[in-house]
Amino acid sequence: MPPKAKKKGKKKGKGKAKKDEGGELSVEEMYKRTLQEVGSLREQLAERKEYARQSRASEEVMRERVQEVREMVHEEQISKKDIAEELTRQYKTMRSEKDSHILYLQTEVKRLRDKLGFTVCLHITQRRQRVSWWGSVERGTS
Repeated sequence: MPPKAKKKGKKKGKGKAKKDEGGELSVEEMYKRTLQEVGSLREQLAERKEYARQSRASEEVMRERVQEVREMVHEEQISKKDIAEELTRQYKTMRSEKDSHILYLQTEVKRLRDKLGFTVCLHITQRRQRVSWWGSVERGTS
């Protein structure tokens, strides 16, 4: 059997013609495409607006957190300064008390040495007197 002959000419179908002469889109197709593009752009715009809103909210939260941290650092610096001042005051007080105590002890040592010197001299004098008295008693002169 010989092959079937092909029909020549334009095929007319039930579907809509997508292109008119010269490859241009029909007005209806351009309208549909434009609507699709507008819908797509609206979706993108909505997504970007939501992203921008979230970014602003996040930025505000971060700004508040930064402010809180700055305040905490400031309070810590003040606390550190107060502690350093208190420790310096305590050190100066302790040193002053220690110096006063050292002076007192030095004075006490000098007083006790003077007293010891006086007591030793007194003891030596009394001993000499006893020895002299015993010597005179032994010799018979009193």
